[in-house]
Amino acid sequence: MDKDKNGKPIDVFDRSEFPVIQVPKDEPPILDIVAEVDKVEKNVALYNKIRTVSLKLLKPTDLRFMGESLYLEDKGAEILAIAWGVHASISSVIQDWHEDALGRYYSYTVTGKAFSRKLLRYVEEIGTCSQRDRFFGTVEGKPKELEDVDVNMIKKKAVTNFYNRIIKRVTGLGGLTEDDLKAAGMDTGKIKKVEFREGGKKADAQLSPELMKRRDEIRKMCLELGNGNDAEARKVLEDLSSFKGDGDKIIKARNVTDIRTEKWINKVHAKAQEALDKAIAANEAKKE
Repeated sequence: MDKDKNGKPIDVFDRSEFPVIQVPKDEPPILDIVAEVDKVEKNVALYNKIRTVSLKLLKPTDLRFMGESLYLEDKGAEILAIAWGVHASISSVIQDWHEDALGRYYSYTVTGKAFSRKLLRYVEEIGTCSQRDRFFGTVEGKPKELEDVDVNMIKKKAVTNFYNRIIKRVTGLGGLTEDDLKAAGMDTGKIKKVEFREGGKKADAQLSPELMKRRDEIRKMCLELGNGNDAEARKVLEDLSSFKGDGDKIIKARNVTDIRTEKWINKVHAKAQEALDKAIAANEAKKE
C-alpha cells in the first residue's frame, strides 16, 4: 500500500466522494413482505380478469391466424380501444437499411405510446415491417427484387403492426394464444387462417418431368438469346413471359422457377423457341 511523507498508509480509493447508505436500526421494516405478496396476487387476478373481458369483446372475425401467429384485425383493435378508452399515438416512423447474404433491404420501425383511461395503463411499443415481409416482399418463398416491392405497403404494415401490438398490450392481450381463446369460450375454428407457401416446392411437385424439362429448355434458350449473359437472359425471360393479369397488372417471371403452370410453361417455351429460330436465321443471313 502507498504511504504519505509521514509513513502513513494512503487509501487510493477515496470513499469520501460516495454517499454512505444509512440503514435504520430502530425503525420497523420499510415493506411488509406478506402484504406486498398479497397485492401482487390481487393484481394477477385483476390482470387475468381484464384479459378475459377483452377476449369476450371479440368475435372470431376480429382475429386472424397469420401462419402460427394470432393477428388482431383492425375492427377488433377498434372494439378494444373504444371499450377500454384507449388513446394511441405514433411518435416516429423510421426507415433503416440492413444487409445480409441476399443483399441490402430496408425496414420500417414505428414507435409510439398508448394510454387506457379506464384501465389507467400506459404502454410504449414499436411495430416493424421489412422488405422481406412474407406477404408483401416474397414470391414463392423467395425475396422480391427491391423495385418489385411496394414501399408504401411495407410502411403501412409497420403502422398496422404497431397499433395491433400496443392495443393488445394495453388491454391485457399480450402474448395471446389459441388456448387463451378457447378458455374464453371462442370457437377458434371460425378464425380465418392465412397459410404461407414454402418456396413453391408443392407447385413444382405437381409438374410432370416433361414440363420440368421444358422449363429448363426455356432457361437455356433465354441464356442463348442473352448471349450467355445472366442479366440479359433475365430481361429476355421477363419479356417472353409477361402477360396482363387481374386489373391489367403486368405479371412476368424473373426466374424460370416462377413459371409454375402447364399453360404458362408451354406458351413461354413456344415464344422462346420462335425468338431463337429467328435469331439463328438472322445470323445465318449475315454470314451469306
